Amino acid sequence: MLTALVAAVSAASLAMTVELPAILDNSIYSESAEDFQLANGAGVYLFSGHTAAEFNRRALVAFDCSSIPSGAQIVSARVELHVSQTTNLSSAFSLHRLQISWGEGPSDAGEPGGFGAPAEPGDATWDFRHYPSVLWSTPGGDYEPLASASVDLPPMPGPAVWGPTPELAADVQQWVNDPVSNFGWIIIGDETTPRSAKRFDSRENENPDNRPRLIVEYQFPPSCPGDINGDHLVGLADIARIIQCWAQPSACDPAADVDASGIIGLGDIAAVVQNWAHTCP
Repeated sequence: MLTALVAAVSAASLAMTVELPAILDNSIYSESAEDFQLANGAGVYLFSGHTAAEFNRRALVAFDCSSIPSGAQIVSARVELHVSQTTNLSSAFSLHRLQISWGEGPSDAGEPGGFGAPAEPGDATWDFRHYPSVLWSTPGGDYEPLASASVDLPPMPGPAVWGPTPELAADVQQWVNDPVSNFGWIIIGDETTPRSAKRFDSRENENPDNRPRLIVEYQFPPSCPGDINGDHLVGLADIARIIQCWAQPSACDPAADVDASGIIGLGDIAAVVQNWAHTCP
């Protein structure tokens, strides 16, 4: 028991946490038309959800992960925004990983900002990812259909927190492994219920405590690849740890991501087998 406790404390002490501010954010507006594109790149607010007039808003946000060292294993990730205005409805908002680059121009919808402002060069809009020349493949943004995290937000101002989830950690792991694939997330709300839209504070907001942030916990893989449980021998016990992750993700040991792919699976078992019976120092 004492040995296990020491091992757990040692593993925890290796974990590091960073708080990353947003480097890009914008809002896109579904009522945009070919010659009437709307955005809010430099505005102090972001918008997502379905309005009383039955138009949709979506928010885009990206974070710079370059301060996380190469080779780090992402233990957890969560995204925090602040809801500054809402209706009397609770509604769900999901984060989806964006698949391609987009822009933040100097457009500013001012106060309260919900109607957007004419798009400026470089802005992301409903139709353009870089206005006025580069279109999205699909109007409304090109993003992964499967949400990385979802949260039900109450009908009151306050914090909005997505995660931690394994999918958010996997997104950040991909961006650490392949920085050029980091395009951030799109925030999509309930797009069928009128008045479900909410207003979030953007990275330009005057209150720094309310600006979007990404909190990441990471650690470095063990010096002996495959020795997940720290017993200095690569073997069945380590494969058992990987299988436990499949059966019980909440009890997952981050060191089980032996190949540092961001996904715990067959590749990690293969990495253990490759080092089978190796005795670690």
